Amino acid sequence: MQALDGGQLFQALFIKELLCRLMKYDLRLMLRKELLGVASLAVGKILTTILNDVLKAELEITCSIVNIGTVIIGRVLTDSDFDLANELLHGCTPHKEIDERTWERVQKIFIETCMKNSDVLCLKERYEAWLQSEEDAILLLSVMIQQVNTTYEG
Repeated sequence: MQALDGGQLFQALFIKELLCRLMKYDLRLMLRKELLGVASLAVGKILTTILNDVLKAELEITCSIVNIGTVIIGRVLTDSDFDLANELLHGCTPHKEIDERTWERVQKIFIETCMKNSDVLCLKERYEAWLQSEEDAILLLSVMIQQVNTTYEG
């Protein structure tokens, strides 16, 4: 703390008190990341089941990576583009070569199926709310730090 304010102990104590009050004010904000991690483990199992169901129906294969759902959950929740075939490279042993177009179709079916699952949607909603809370907390802290700087420097 003292390194942030040029060694002024009073300012460091002020910022420390401010952060402690923020934590007391919204303890849920501080705990949300851990709770999200616990929820993602359960939804990770759901994603693994969905993935194996889609792979079995479309390609007649399954994935042997036990925690694949937990590995790809972040990509599913953030709607980010990812290469499912690459993620599964070492966990699936197809009997034949699977072309890129087929993998794209399987990935599309997988994502659509995930977005119909109520548990996945609930976690996605909470994840987005957590990200917003995180942004709000950072904005609040930056305003508070600017106020401290203005008070003691200006």
